[in-house]
Amino acid sequence: MSVLFQRRYRPFLMLAAVGVAVGAYGLYWSSQLDEFKAAITALAGPSAPVVLSGAELDYGGFPYRLSVTVRDATLTRTRGDYEVALRAPQLVIERQPWKPDLTLGLLDKPSISVRAPDVMGGVAVTATGDNGRFSLKLNPRGVERLSVVFEEARVSGAPWFDKPLRASQFEVHGREVAALRRAPVPAGGNSPTGEAVLELFINGEAVRLGAGDPLALTGNLGVTAIGPAEALTSLAAWRSAGGTVELYGLTLSDKVEPVVMTKGSFALQADGALLASGTLNSPCPDAVLAGFGMAPSAADAASSQSADAARSQSADAANDAPAAPARYRQPVALSFRNQIDGFKLVRQSPEMDLPARNRAAPCPVLRR
Repeated sequence: MSVLFQRRYRPFLMLAAVGVAVGAYGLYWSSQLDEFKAAITALAGPSAPVVLSGAELDYGGFPYRLSVTVRDATLTRTRGDYEVALRAPQLVIERQPWKPDLTLGLLDKPSISVRAPDVMGGVAVTATGDNGRFSLKLNPRGVERLSVVFEEARVSGAPWFDKPLRASQFEVHGREVAALRRAPVPAGGNSPTGEAVLELFINGEAVRLGAGDPLALTGNLGVTAIGPAEALTSLAAWRSAGGTVELYGLTLSDKVEPVVMTKGSFALQADGALLASGTLNSPCPDAVLAGFGMAPSAADAASSQSADAARSQSADAANDAPAAPARYRQPVALSFRNQIDGFKLVRQSPEMDLPARNRAAPCPVLRR
């Protein structure tokens, strides 16, 4: 073959090679799309961990994505004693063909509802948002990461949110400990709880309870049980396995400093009642007690009587409204518990110093 012939047909050979590569990739993408469709179709079965239903499913995404758009989408997980349901007018689920272990999603005006009729007289909580997104990373050991983000979130419902909780952005990140590349860590020391099987991390921006002041929220908690996580098929099974929720730390902060720092442990009784105990530290103990609808204890009131009088004298004369509580120099410790005799929140050291008058920023209103 002459040099002239080679030069003349070289572009066509290159085009042919590109065509073969594109065709091969198209076949590969189609095979991955078939697997993606099978995974989505499997979610319609009653034995699926979550069940997906929708009015219409549109597949696409070539060449870089595998995508399905579900209109009037509902994702539900139902067990004997609880149900979690996610609904959205439009749900988009995407993967990259070469990353089948990572799934991304977009949600239009999503809502998540949680129902547990046998817990605390009936849990019925709903979270909504203007839009949302999620990511799910799996490995052979389980869920390595599940992240859900709601924009302009609103949480309401019994028994905790008689006043709605609002946030400009709310995030929840979870993972199964068995799916991590490290050994499970016990709850700690001589604790009677089992190992953590789930870990959750929460973050919130401009979080308000009712018409309270905006705060930043961060938290970390673990769900523990004694025995394999696969056996925890219901809340009753989890309780029978010694299940607890360990709040490793939750912090609410304003623009000045952390306002609430708390840790605790929570468990369910056989009748669905909640048992809880823990500690709370705050430079604004009066604001915390007011947030729970409580007045200071008798000892606390006596120790802060002069501070209350000082705050009353500085009230706005125009509307006769009391000034916001002042901050203490150091965080004040409180303890909380929820037992048969009800919920109690008390100061551990009522003899602490009075609020510092030289601190410019008053305490925020936690709940209004």
